[in-house]
Amino acid sequence: MPQLQQPVLTLPDLQRPVVSPCAGAFTLMCDENWQVIWASPELPVLTGYATDDVLGKNPGDFLHGPDTDTGTLDQLRECVAHKKHFSGEMLNYKKDGTSFWVHLSFNPIFNDHNEFQHFVAIQTVNTYTAFIEEQTRAYVTRMERQRNVLIREVHHRIKNSLQGVAGMLRQHAQSEPQAAHVLEKAIAQVRTIAVVHGLEGKALYNEVVLCEMAPSIARMVQELVLPDGPHFTVTVNVPERIRVCEQERVPIALILNELILNAAKHLSATERYSTLSVGVAWQAQLECARITITNPGRLPDDFDFAAEQGIGTGLELVRSMLPANGATLTFANRAGFVETQLTLSPPVIYSVNPSRLPHPT
Repeated sequence: MPQLQQPVLTLPDLQRPVVSPCAGAFTLMCDENWQVIWASPELPVLTGYATDDVLGKNPGDFLHGPDTDTGTLDQLRECVAHKKHFSGEMLNYKKDGTSFWVHLSFNPIFNDHNEFQHFVAIQTVNTYTAFIEEQTRAYVTRMERQRNVLIREVHHRIKNSLQGVAGMLRQHAQSEPQAAHVLEKAIAQVRTIAVVHGLEGKALYNEVVLCEMAPSIARMVQELVLPDGPHFTVTVNVPERIRVCEQERVPIALILNELILNAAKHLSATERYSTLSVGVAWQAQLECARITITNPGRLPDDFDFAAEQGIGTGLELVRSMLPANGATLTFANRAGFVETQLTLSPPVIYSVNPSRLPHPT
């Protein structure tokens, strides 16, 4: 079946508004091999590509990108191969990598003798599709914000409930002195979990910051065990971008609670003015965080944490909760004090993009 005859378009013809109907469109003329032989003046404005950048190139080499729909491209190639008309939506990319939607009107041009001359592709920036995309992004952002508010509220309520439980346990400890030792430990654990939920309740993107988590637990232990002593120091030197992964927050918090609580309780009455210190430091070369706890005293001669020798129920709990990957715990006798080091690395901790961090107001 013979193809319909269409007039030949010359370069002056292609400069007329009938081909580039608005400032939001550009036109490309391509030869039979789909190489650009002419581009309208709107091309640099809308794409960032100069005319010299695209002459002799296939439009797909500079306009298409990773998210351009392959199914649409297959349809376009089919039309190119059979010299047929094509019309459809397509995601293009500017020279700077920015994506934008266009409505592509693709036409093969024939002369009076039904001989193929060239292809003309008019690409109109699709403001409606861009509008829909923008509205979708805004909707997703709004839903994510509402979800975060809800999650933070839930964490806040859990924290308050746990604090209530700790208060009830405190009352039982006061009324039943014989059970006070066991209850005090339970109180510390409940309050530690409350600390984690408190941090999650105020966290941006539901992320818990290590530089806040460790000091919060240390202060909680100090308030519980050593409320009136000037001998408890906490130093923090960890970037704000370092976070604790969600599934390990409670175990790491309980481990820190047990280690700091154990060190605090080993300050004897004659050592009330000795110093217990908690230091949190970032090891940039090793990409890990090191939490160091030092307290006066000495480990028993038969103590061996790795071999589970000479450890009490508290450290047995620590062993059971210590993550298999991304966490190591060591104990050592130093000159007059015990040094405990908890080292955390990925996947237990991770670093967020600094651009996601909130800016100070």
